[in-house]
Amino acid sequence: MTFVFSHLSFFSYIASMVVQNHHIEYLISKSEQVLDSQPVFRFKRYLHFHIDWNKRIIGIKGLPGTGKTTLLLQYLNSIRKSLPENKVVYINLDDLFFSSFRIKVLISGLYLQGYRVFAFDQVHLYSGWQDEFMSALEFFSDCQIVFAGSSLIEFPPISDAIFELLGLSYREFLQSKLGQDLAFHNLETIIEKQEALIETLPKGFSPYSHFEEYLSSGYFPALPNIEDDHSTYLNRLIRQTTEIDMATIAGFDVRNARNMQHLLFLILTSAGKKPNSSDWAEISGIHRNTLPSYYRLLEQSGLVHLIFSDVDPSPQQKPEKVIFSHPGFNEIMNFHFHPGFVKQHFALSMLLKKHKVTVDNTGLFCVDKYIQMELPIPGRRRRVQRDDFTFRVTDKPKKNEVGALPLWMFGFLY
Repeated sequence: MTFVFSHLSFFSYIASMVVQNHHIEYLISKSEQVLDSQPVFRFKRYLHFHIDWNKRIIGIKGLPGTGKTTLLLQYLNSIRKSLPENKVVYINLDDLFFSSFRIKVLISGLYLQGYRVFAFDQVHLYSGWQDEFMSALEFFSDCQIVFAGSSLIEFPPISDAIFELLGLSYREFLQSKLGQDLAFHNLETIIEKQEALIETLPKGFSPYSHFEEYLSSGYFPALPNIEDDHSTYLNRLIRQTTEIDMATIAGFDVRNARNMQHLLFLILTSAGKKPNSSDWAEISGIHRNTLPSYYRLLEQSGLVHLIFSDVDPSPQQKPEKVIFSHPGFNEIMNFHFHPGFVKQHFALSMLLKKHKVTVDNTGLFCVDKYIQMELPIPGRRRRVQRDDFTFRVTDKPKKNEVGALPLWMFGFLY
């Protein structure tokens, strides 16, 4: 009886391996098709130049539509050209095959066929990916794993392997319009060397020629090429983040997704005003004591920015402002917000990529604890005392105006 059971188990194992090998060949074929069909983009995203591509494990996280997959495919295709002996493969983990088939088994099978560089997309849909990646890297000492997933993915804090990809900056958007490379600049250059920055631009360049288009549709690289209208696309992105990504990554109860979406609607309609925690909790159906954790989760997802009065706020501290991560989200309901709010929103979204920003009760913003900035404000201008570390951000500074910073230059911060 024991022999019969073992005999049957053996043949079941062989049958299973046939199915697995068949599917592995299918995944390889699919990978080749995706890599061969990728359009040749002249420009590479800012993050491409910040990643050390020699690391054995590299992760890219971000909102859907920011270009994570394109970044993976560009890297794989560069290896195919420069190091053809290093076989590469692109695997999207949204395939149903991975509901019963483990990554480590796939890597083992591909490794035996000569594959050394593995790219996995949408890792947040696969439970336990961190452990399996680390096990594979330990077992196969000459392989590399690159991966992409939701903004909510987490990795051990001792690792510096994960990078966040934001949407297009105004600089990157202009590159595609002008057909040439444009250098990014730090805040010091914008404050002290504006003329030097302007000299790097094409002759006859008009800094606001494409600004309105960027504010409405320039943040997501995929947006101009989709058939849906902007509102439909952005609504679908929010639903994916709150109903799928949060449920699979953060242990978020999907039954609360509707409350989260209601909160996002309140943030959108508040136009950057200070949140009213009591009203928002009651309207959204979220307990007031739980509201701060919802804010943090939305910030971690990449959908919103939280701006506090302190640089290092406590977990329960209320934000002074909650805004979407880019003014383009205003297209969701086709609201006609005050131009001053939209411009302020733009400046903040660019600054928050690399800088700490706080706001005081007068509406004055503080960058990195010591630089005071008066950003465009809906309504009247506030009178602020000028000094060497206080600046006013405006559309068109007057010639030789002291302490004035052009708004468009903030789009060159990354």
